[in-house]
Amino acid sequence: LTAQPTPPNATLSRRRLHWQYGGAYPHREALLEEWPVTGELLGPIHRFGHVAISGMLRYRSGVMNHEWGNNIFATKFNLGKVVRAELERSGSTYSVTERECLSCNNRDFHPTDVIEDADGSLLVVDTGGWFYRGCPTSQTAKPDVLGGIYRVRRDGMTTVPDPRGNHRDWPKLTVAQLMQDLKDTRFAVREKAIQECVRRTRNSCQQSGNHCKECRHHGPKERCLGSHADHRQRTSTGSRCERQFETVAQNSGSDGGGQSSRRRS
Repeated sequence: LTAQPTPPNATLSRRRLHWQYGGAYPHREALLEEWPVTGELLGPIHRFGHVAISGMLRYRSGVMNHEWGNNIFATKFNLGKVVRAELERSGSTYSVTERECLSCNNRDFHPTDVIEDADGSLLVVDTGGWFYRGCPTSQTAKPDVLGGIYRVRRDGMTTVPDPRGNHRDWPKLTVAQLMQDLKDTRFAVREKAIQECVRRTRNSCQQSGNHCKECRHHGPKERCLGSHADHRQRTSTGSRCERQFETVAQNSGSDGGGQSSRRRS
């Protein structure tokens, strides 16, 4: 999912696209003769309008509202708003319903990014008035308006115990315990479990001189973790790897008898 401008000679707006591997999109019209086209071009699933989408995240925890799980939050820099996009399956892609989450009528409020903290609250970054390039609503620099970071949480919000897994002794966890942590409801704990798998794989490879997935002396769980941790080291897209790890955790039993599978994301 990403924000893209419209094609030339069209009304300027921001769009959310559902990128599919091998898909043909309108912005590649100049290259279409090089690729076989089996259907209509894939268009955007949502138009934000003439706004600057400066930050975006996928809400993973669902702590503030379980129905918000996997919703997309986006910041509209020039409108001073944070919106929430509900995604619904529509055939092979998605449809979107946009809902306003946060807004401010102060023209010096410029939400630049939104981040999900480990406890499920949101952190909204406001750059204030010092930045003035490229935005019609901030043509005059105001270095005295420094902005800030605001935490957004719901009244009566559930308290997540040890949201980052800081109380766990990660180096001493067994492989079975790591497999359980890979499907923990706390996304920061899942991320730490992935990092621990990567660390163990790297150390094991250095000691054995081979890729862990090829080491016959490893059990099925170690080979499973090693294979995916090796992939984690070879890619820069952490969220993709996290989904792959979660798939492995869901398809592997605690006794190591389950079979792992990789899901294209």
